[in-house]
Amino acid sequence: METSADTIFEKRASLNNYQLLVAAASEGNTQEVQRLLTDTEAHQNSSEALCVAAREGHHECVKLLIPVSEPRRLDNQALCYAAARGHLKCVQLLLPVSNPKGNASLALQYAVEFGHVQIAKLLYPVSKPTSALRNLKYNFPHEYKMWGWLQEKIKGEQLAARLVRKLKDRGTSKQRKM
Repeated sequence: METSADTIFEKRASLNNYQLLVAAASEGNTQEVQRLLTDTEAHQNSSEALCVAAREGHHECVKLLIPVSEPRRLDNQALCYAAARGHLKCVQLLLPVSNPKGNASLALQYAVEFGHVQIAKLLYPVSKPTSALRNLKYNFPHEYKMWGWLQEKIKGEQLAARLVRKLKDRGTSKQRKM
């Protein structure tokens, strides 16, 4: 009778290096990821492995895959997966090489929707919060009401911007009078 270990070994033997890279990233096997990145076929298709590693929260694999991947691929899918699943270390690694404003700030929307406060606070200053909030309001009304802090922060920033404009306007009108 064939054991499950034998079956897994046989399945692994039939996979190409690209598929093995994705599997290793999914499992968080950094040694295998590093070994497979020397293969041209696996290296060329490493963005999917990056997405899988981010989704599973394997930040060491994410760190290895970022230099050889395209983190902005597919509307920042790796960043979105990490934000949705609450993997703060992965988000921190992906943020400098991703576009958090992409796809109507979807990563921020996921962080808010799934209640990952630290990640939402990290993404907020580098995203388009008004887009994210508008999508939350219409698609996830419960989360929208629950996340009043985001709404208050946006209102506060809008008020501050209006005050700065008024002060600038006053300064220019006083200069004109002189």
